[in-house]
Amino acid sequence: MAGQVWRKSSRSATGANCLEVAYVVDIIWLRDSKLTVSRRIYLTKGSWDAFLHWLNARTP
Repeated sequence: MAGQVWRKSSRSATGANCLEVAYVVDIIWLRDSKLTVSRRIYLTKGSWDAFLHWLNARTP
């Protein structure tokens, strides 16, 4: 996992609990912005796209 660039949404408030995302080839890594050295999970590109579709369908 060395060399990945972690990104946080520009809509995230300073000091808030946020999800950070790193894209590495066709894998999307996720971590808690306050616990950067703890557990991370990953999704395939297809799973990530499905998650974003689900999320956008529920966001007003």
